[in-house]
Amino acid sequence: MVIPLASALVAHRDRYFELLGEYRLGVVRPIVEAFAVGARVAAEESSVTADRLHRIPDRWRDQLGGVRAGSAARALPDLLPAHPILSSDEACDMVGGARRSGFAAIDRLRSAGVLRPLTTRKRDQIWAAGDILDELDDLDVRIGAAAR
Repeated sequence: MVIPLASALVAHRDRYFELLGEYRLGVVRPIVEAFAVGARVAAEESSVTADRLHRIPDRWRDQLGGVRAGSAARALPDLLPAHPILSSDEACDMVGGARRSGFAAIDRLRSAGVLRPLTTRKRDQIWAAGDILDELDDLDVRIGAAAR
């Protein structure tokens, strides 16, 4: 995963540029070691995030309460990890069925705190699965802290 590794390296920005300078002079070992440490830190923290992301849809179902099996509101939480940012139209297309059901599912997930709006417009609204984005932000923070 490139982004977590970059987070680990950029946590020591000045040292990273120093390593690049050394590399350009032919001193390779320090930058290779830094990449190895960064990769280890990124892998460990990414594993934690993978476990957390796997549990999020179950937590959402608990937040939603009794949702009818086969409903759009039941289907959408399982689809969000692969599509944490989506438009209303994309959400409706993903769950299939009547568009009215898709919009009702979006409203239910918004009310439960699963989805949050990223735009303020009424038409062509963009939504985010906040818990997923929050976890990815937390991953970046944890990698930076561990790398420091």
